[in-house]
Amino acid sequence: MEEKPNNVNTFLAAYYDAAVASGIAKKTAECYVNWAQKFTISIKGKKLRSRSVNDMGGFLKGLEVQNGIEPWQVDQARKALIFLYRDFFKLKPPVRELLIYRTLTESQYPSTLLILSNAR
Repeated sequence: MEEKPNNVNTFLAAYYDAAVASGIAKKTAECYVNWAQKFTISIKGKKLRSRSVNDMGGFLKGLEVQNGIEPWQVDQARKALIFLYRDFFKLKPPVRELLIYRTLTESQYPSTLLILSNAR
């Protein structure tokens, strides 16, 4: 019996190819795929295209408090999500408001500002 292709793997391969085609380094694109995969499975039963900025913010805030995740990794995950929605899906951000995202760590890393707006 012929095995059906896995939709998740097909999506992740297409996301990787799009990242590399846009000029993102292959190693960075691999990391983006990792973050996109983690975000994909972070909310069961809610399609990626219907997720909100609040869903993204909740995912990123969860990373902040996770042991072993550094602030630069949270920033990389943020960039992966921006690429996913803006460049891969070609969608405007799901809400009009700005999401101000600040790191919760007590390190010397500066707060990060994530701005997602609906440019019309």
